[in-house]
Amino acid sequence: MPGRFSAGKTLKDESGAVLVIMAVFVVIMTLLFAGLAEFGRYLILKEQLQTAGDAAALAGMISGGRRYVEIEVTTDPGEKWESDTDCWTECDEEGNCHTVCDTDWWCEECGDITTRTVIGEERKLIDAGGWRDYCIPPCGDCGGYSCDYKLIDRWVEYEDPSLKGTAKDIFNANPIDQAIQAEIEDIEIKDGKMGTAPYVLVYAKSRMKSLFPGLFGVFPETYEVKTCSQGDTTYIDPSTGEWVEAPPDVCWQE
Repeated sequence: MPGRFSAGKTLKDESGAVLVIMAVFVVIMTLLFAGLAEFGRYLILKEQLQTAGDAAALAGMISGGRRYVEIEVTTDPGEKWESDTDCWTECDEEGNCHTVCDTDWWCEECGDITTRTVIGEERKLIDAGGWRDYCIPPCGDCGGYSCDYKLIDRWVEYEDPSLKGTAKDIFNANPIDQAIQAEIEDIEIKDGKMGTAPYVLVYAKSRMKSLFPGLFGVFPETYEVKTCSQGDTTYIDPSTGEWVEAPPDVCWQE
């Protein structure tokens, strides 16, 4: 009969649409869970790579950095004994004569105060007391001798081969799970400038295989992760008494 409603026919006609919707839903959920798994592995890999890079930058900074100072060593050579003897003849009532002497002693400066400028490693000159090698010996034993140093300047320099070798060794000693490749891409040594301390930048990269390579044409075969780590140096400026620090957050700005 024209215009008559058939429920069975309607359900049969919509069954294909439900299958399409379910298929799309399954694809979306598969991509979602696969994406979450891949993203989680990516974050773990990046964290491990960052940790290895941070350790490398810190180790390189400590091993390759050398603290240098400029000092003035001032010596007062002290005083020495000086004397003056005065002699005369004395006679008694019987005419017996003899010589009598009287000696006066006093301390007298035996040299000018001298100042020597010395430049060298802080650990040798100051920590180990090497500045004493530049003192002038005392000229006498009458006292007044003194020798001391004054800090004029302080700075840090890096030794390239030592720094880079240590940084790479420490980086390789840190395990990075699931990485098919992990290496230091570059190490940059930056001298302090414009009132800042020097610093070290370690650029690292790593690759890992995808768990779902080529799935629905969305996931690649491998992922690449890159990180940057900064190793800082700080020291006290003798002229101001304040700490000199490296510029913060330099990674990816150089």
